[in-house]
Amino acid sequence: MRNVKPGHTRPIVCIDAGHYGKYNRSPVVPDYYESEMNWKLHLMLEEELEKYGIQVRLTRADQKRDLGLKDRGRASKGCDLLLSIHSNSAKRESADYPVVYYPISGAAADLAKTLAALIKNTMGTVE
Repeated sequence: MRNVKPGHTRPIVCIDAGHYGKYNRSPVVPDYYESEMNWKLHLMLEEELEKYGIQVRLTRADQKRDLGLKDRGRASKGCDLLLSIHSNSAKRESADYPVVYYPISGAAADLAKTLAALIKNTMGTVE
């Protein structure tokens, strides 16, 4: 398989649910917290990627656990790709503009670009 580390028979993707606990409350929808939605989304993404035969590793098992940026990076050691899930607050409820950032060069670039295209096609993201 292309674009995986030597010795890997299938891609290993590490998923990080950005933030923890109740963090980054929406100024428009008081019950919405970025951290809680990121947690739900990363679990759904884990399930979907596994359907395609991708091995998934999560940066943490508990939504309430704080994990610093360096520790999240360490949790992805040995993986082919790290996906960190985030959402940003907007000033209006109707805002809908998901964006995917990915590397354009390096060992994981092709895999990241393929995943970004899948996300774009699924969610209608902008480039």
